[in-house]
Amino acid sequence: MKFRLTLVTLVGFAVTVLSRALIPNITLLYGVGLPIAKTNRLLGFLYVVLSMIVYGFIYSLLNPQYEYQLQYGIYACIMACLVVVFSQVTFSISGKSYFAKTTVYVLRAFFVIALYDLLTGVLIPCTQGASFTMLLVGQIEWTLRYSLLSIIPVLFSPAIDFFLAKGLPKMQINWNFRLR
Repeated sequence: MKFRLTLVTLVGFAVTVLSRALIPNITLLYGVGLPIAKTNRLLGFLYVVLSMIVYGFIYSLLNPQYEYQLQYGIYACIMACLVVVFSQVTFSISGKSYFAKTTVYVLRAFFVIALYDLLTGVLIPCTQGASFTMLLVGQIEWTLRYSLLSIIPVLFSPAIDFFLAKGLPKMQINWNFRLR
């Protein structure tokens, strides 16, 4: 179990950073982070924080006009806390089918995205004197246009969760051949 958890965390970390570099508006943080946090809260928290901080650092190296600031680390901690909290939330969706499990992960990811965008895009800028209504309207548009694309990788979360719990299924191959 520990080996599978470490493997998923390391591979997920590398794939997350690379995918964010190629497709900036789609992140794998929810698709990989929610199953990891469901299994181990501390590792899920570290996965999200380190993924966001390393991506920000690499992005700032590639784009000199982008300056990495302390507030992005704070935002990473907020995101990690939301992922860990919502990985433990259960919804009353019956069934053990892949569709039911995927629906639960999609709902979790949606709530994480909505709360994160509300906190970082509306409430924190409001403390600096911006208009709540203007920020809310702009953030709703941003969330619908860009952030909700990050729910797409969540479709693979039940498979990652199954791998963390049980590993790969053992396949048996019959190597006996008959010659006629």
